Amino acid sequence: MGVLIQRAVIAGAILWAVMAEPVTAIAAPQGQKIGVTAIVRNTVSGTLGNNIRNLQVRDGVFFEELIRTGPEGRTQFLFLDETVLSMGPESELALDSMVYDPVTNAGEMVVNVTLGFFRFVSGTMRSTAYRIRTPTTDIGIRGTIFDMIVSPEGDTTVIVEEGEVSMTVIETGQAVTVPAGQASTIEVKATRPTKPSTPPPALIQQVKSALTLTKTGTDTIPQVTPGNADSGSTTEETSPQDETPVDTQIISESADEVGQTGSQGTHSTPSRY
Repeated sequence: MGVLIQRAVIAGAILWAVMAEPVTAIAAPQGQKIGVTAIVRNTVSGTLGNNIRNLQVRDGVFFEELIRTGPEGRTQFLFLDETVLSMGPESELALDSMVYDPVTNAGEMVVNVTLGFFRFVSGTMRSTAYRIRTPTTDIGIRGTIFDMIVSPEGDTTVIVEEGEVSMTVIETGQAVTVPAGQASTIEVKATRPTKPSTPPPALIQQVKSALTLTKTGTDTIPQVTPGNADSGSTTEETSPQDETPVDTQIISESADEVGQTGSQGTHSTPSRY
């Protein structure tokens, strides 16, 4: 239950930190803060234009920023709509689009994922507002918590914990809906997704290892592989996720800190670049 963070406690502080015009919908320009870093383990970098920085806890994350984790890196972000996004080692994504109206909870969020391990917990916007794209797959969500693996070749596997996920092959338009407790894969040359099925224990353990954010001192770093959801079968009841807790105290403190500067204008420059 660690992933089900105390959103009500921190929502006001987060909105103050990342939005300068709280009564209107905001389409973020490049360099506009859209979230904060809650957890950082080892090397996590952010690239915006020609500027590269190493991310630390309490740092803001920005529209059009490219986020990468190192071979032992892990991180977790909280966005202005309270979406929680976790990344495992050797992972990469770009924050492509963010439009959000805090009064109506309307808006849009688009994330381009190119490699690695990810966990997505949708925020307060309607489910259709979220879109995730990989080299092979368009992903839509319906009130969702899910994990995702994207291989170096672009093969994409989704494991759904709550809600539903739609997976569409970009090249052919063939789609499948993946319900809770099921997984599906779209491979690079595939014309359609695999039939949703119970994910095998080896795949569950691979994702669990990659997305564990607590410090244990014995982390095992998995390799990013296609992780086909059809590779094996089991009837064993196994939880597909480990807890990936957000440190609410850190987020609240960081929100207070960045809010002092973030309220000065909607085009504030990232302080760490």
